[in-house]
Amino acid sequence: GYPVVVKQARGRAGGAVQVLRGPHEPLRLRSTRSERGLLVERFVEGTDVSVEALFLGGRLAVMVTSRVVASLGTHGVSVVREFVDCTDDVLVQDMQALGRHLGLDGFANVTARRDAEGRHWVFEVDMRPNSWHAYLPGIGVDLAAALRDEGDGAIRGLRLPRSPVTVRNLSRAVLYATSPRG
Repeated sequence: GYPVVVKQARGRAGGAVQVLRGPHEPLRLRSTRSERGLLVERFVEGTDVSVEALFLGGRLAVMVTSRVVASLGTHGVSVVREFVDCTDDVLVQDMQALGRHLGLDGFANVTARRDAEGRHWVFEVDMRPNSWHAYLPGIGVDLAAALRDEGDGAIRGLRLPRSPVTVRNLSRAVLYATSPRG
């Protein structure tokens, strides 16, 4: 059923995303032979939640949540984020389950949408560090401690020394503003 989100299978930093509200709305996205096709997902109303995380052997070791304050385009890459304390126990449990069930190992960028009932709908998991991870030590998240103490079971980064913290990722804004292909 509708509404749905249609996006090209190969990222493009949110530049190839369209929300279709009904069957008669024209699809503007096209898949070429060099693409890997189109993905269709259920569209969920709600609030977007960004999670920068470190998983070690399926276990969540570090997790910081943020909300996008400014981005390049409607569905584009974020350039300003506000990092906040994670007070949502359901989100923490969901991230723990995600790591455990998928056997995640390494840095991850997870984007989810929280619906009116408090459920999280994960719609993207990128298994790579991004520039937002580089800011974590600056806002008080000790990545080295998480790696060093991986056996203690503690999840670091849920409470920040000061919250919220707004970060402007100027290098990313310049990179994407000067790159014609995103």
